[in-house]
Amino acid sequence: MVRSEGVAAVPQRRSWKRFVDRNYVLLMLLPSLVIMIGLFGGGLFSAVMQSLGYFPLVGLTKLTLRYYVELVTDSGFLRSLWFTFYVAAASTLIASVISTFVAVNMKRATGGKWRLMMIYKLPLAVPYMIVIVMAIVTLSGGGILARVLYALRIIQSTQDFPSLLYTSSGAGVIWVYVWKFVGFMTLSIYSVYVGINANLFDVARTLGASTWRTFWHVTFPLLLPGIVSSSLICFAFSFGSFEVPLVLGPSFPNTLPVFAYVDYMNAAKYSLADVPLPMATMVLTSVISVLVMLMYRNASERLKVIKGGR
Repeated sequence: MVRSEGVAAVPQRRSWKRFVDRNYVLLMLLPSLVIMIGLFGGGLFSAVMQSLGYFPLVGLTKLTLRYYVELVTDSGFLRSLWFTFYVAAASTLIASVISTFVAVNMKRATGGKWRLMMIYKLPLAVPYMIVIVMAIVTLSGGGILARVLYALRIIQSTQDFPSLLYTSSGAGVIWVYVWKFVGFMTLSIYSVYVGINANLFDVARTLGASTWRTFWHVTFPLLLPGIVSSSLICFAFSFGSFEVPLVLGPSFPNTLPVFAYVDYMNAAKYSLADVPLPMATMVLTSVISVLVMLMYRNASERLKVIKGGR
């Protein structure tokens, strides 16, 4: 009887071992995932409920969409939404153009390739807060660039240097994002470029295509999935980023994360009953970021199809 029970337990142990082997990585990550889901998932759930008007601490217990309606009809929110899209789109577009140029020339370069590699390696190693300090030291009215232009007699005084920080143009914020995005996007685009069959370029040249025509009709279409996927990641990051526009952005309008932060601090200081409004702003920002990441996933799937068809 004991022997038969031992024999029956062997398949169970084997099935458990197979389960552990198949899900080893997930099981190792499970403790961290539980903490992350508990912290971020719980916070997100709380924000969603408060944005819907459920905040028992101040006597709000009825679910409503009133705060979302107030947001989408508020001119300040709409201006911040437009400014957020503008900063994210401009920085992503500029970085994608620079990164494509660097990636293509890095592949073609025979000498001095290390100089091009430094363009994307250096930004990857520098934290955002350091880049913010660099922007202040370089682009402010009394910064390095203004003093260099004054020394070269290009401007009459440092006061003539155009305002790039804390302005509605968002130039300082865009500069920081571009500087950081170029490294990541160049690496992504270059990894796609090195996988392109070189025979395609030879065929184009054999048919009489110029370098520029070869780029637009052969190289660029093949690089496009990599450009789009990396651009979507950078766009989603800049759309939800907080510290850069907080330090370098204008007081108004500013990006949605800063808009929500200011509203939340005002609500915490004057009236907790207004907390659902900044919560609704944060939820809308998260929803837009998730939609962008879904677009990234779709672009990644297309990239896999293209790579598989080569």
